[in-house]
Amino acid sequence: MRAGPPPLRRIQQPLPDPAVGRDPHLASHLLGQMMRRLSAEWERVYAHPVYFAETFVDPQRFQGTCYRAANWLVLGRTTGRGPAGRTHRATRPIKEVLGYPLVPDFRARLTRLP
Repeated sequence: MRAGPPPLRRIQQPLPDPAVGRDPHLASHLLGQMMRRLSAEWERVYAHPVYFAETFVDPQRFQGTCYRAANWLVLGRTTGRGPAGRTHRATRPIKEVLGYPLVPDFRARLTRLP
């Protein structure tokens, strides 16, 4: 059994509105910088790297434009049941799931047995 956080990281911090700065692509630039640093910073703190990042976007509130501009992949939608959903009905907003590979062989690394 592996100790510590998994090698998959969920990004939960909202990005600033691109209209705030002078750079019209500020959000995707910041997101790109964060992704370039994420695995090394995570490894420095938790002693293992991150191979894949994921985030969730509520399409009723946001379009996820900055993620798409930063080459994030649309992976699908949630079921709306939440992490501890015991019912088979949506009780929370259905969100888009987006992912960003941090290493080219992330699939092999994430499926490798310890």
